[in-house]
Amino acid sequence: MGGPREAVSVGLLGYVSLIVSFTLMVSEVVVRTFVLILPIRLFTLCFGIILRILPFLKAKRSTERTKHHVCNTTVDIVEAAGYVVEEHVARCQDGFLLALHRITGEKRSHKHTTPTATTLHLLEDRSDTSQKPVVLMLHGFLMSSECWVAPLHGADHSLLVYSLVDSGYDVWLGNNRGNKYSNKHTEYKPSETRFWDFSLDELALFDVPTMINHICAITKEEKLAVIGFSQGSTQAFATFSLCKSVAEKVSLFIALAPCCKLKRFGKGLGEFLVSPLRFISPTPMHILFGRRAFLPVTLYWQQRLSSSWFAKAIEFCTSQLFGWSSSNIDEVDKPLVYDHLYSSSSVKMVIHWCQMLRANRFQMFSDNFTFPGYVPIGYPVHQLTVPTAVFYDWSEPV
Repeated sequence: MGGPREAVSVGLLGYVSLIVSFTLMVSEVVVRTFVLILPIRLFTLCFGIILRILPFLKAKRSTERTKHHVCNTTVDIVEAAGYVVEEHVARCQDGFLLALHRITGEKRSHKHTTPTATTLHLLEDRSDTSQKPVVLMLHGFLMSSECWVAPLHGADHSLLVYSLVDSGYDVWLGNNRGNKYSNKHTEYKPSETRFWDFSLDELALFDVPTMINHICAITKEEKLAVIGFSQGSTQAFATFSLCKSVAEKVSLFIALAPCCKLKRFGKGLGEFLVSPLRFISPTPMHILFGRRAFLPVTLYWQQRLSSSWFAKAIEFCTSQLFGWSSSNIDEVDKPLVYDHLYSSSSVKMVIHWCQMLRANRFQMFSDNFTFPGYVPIGYPVHQLTVPTAVFYDWSEPV
């Protein structure tokens, strides 16, 4: 068996899909420009006329107005739920400043709920001890710490993060470089290309070790547990396989829906529009998406559209492109949850995922795409020594 092949033909269908993708992106720019120059009153009037003509497009509205509608940050959301939260900053060796949110306990003396057994099977209940055990939670791709605390109508305290806090854990929420909270560098600005020159490698070599070392230094604890979701699990796997000194500080690693290999990139439209992207070199990807943040227009439309319409737009795109279902999220909760799920990351990160999909291998970023004999270094996950529990769904394309 040889190493992974880097030179792959795109094929006619691939070029057609690239042209269609480019056309769709140009169309979005035209629509966005039109919306920007259109007076807000006229925009609202046109939008109302469309809803009258097509009433089935109306988003379901919640009859319950909650305090979370005015919560824009992780700190706001956690405090609104009645918990004490702290903001910390950890500096990476390469100059990025990472934001960490620490939830230490409730403001109120009483407990709202008893944590469910399903959330705490693997983590021992330590609510009666004076020294709280520490947990670091790592978010997924295009997310931030808000994904862990996204509010639910009347059920905030059923969330995993609050169940852990109620059980006596010192919970830390991480934020990867480039997202809305870790958008600072000691030398580069977000408007510069160099700021966004990072892939999964940098998250594994800098972000995760920096977070863990900072937390251990603040809490004076020698070990902590790590919970990762999706790409959060991926970067943790990469870190623990490369950095033995960091892995030794982890008592337990819980991987929720981890992704290290992809069976496919999508289905339906995703198979046609998205999947061929894995075969092309970084240059066309940079032409399509630029060299900085990936799809920053998502955040623009989030601010422009109502919460209900933004939720509908995201749900439609993810279902059509990737076949993802949101049936487990209550319709009433979707406008609240979707408002807090998405943040920014780099185009280079997407290219890295495309490379791993093409090679069907958990590997480092390939800097020499066209060099025929070049084999990217693989992450040595077989060397993992951290106690690990994995939770996944067979239907997921990972």
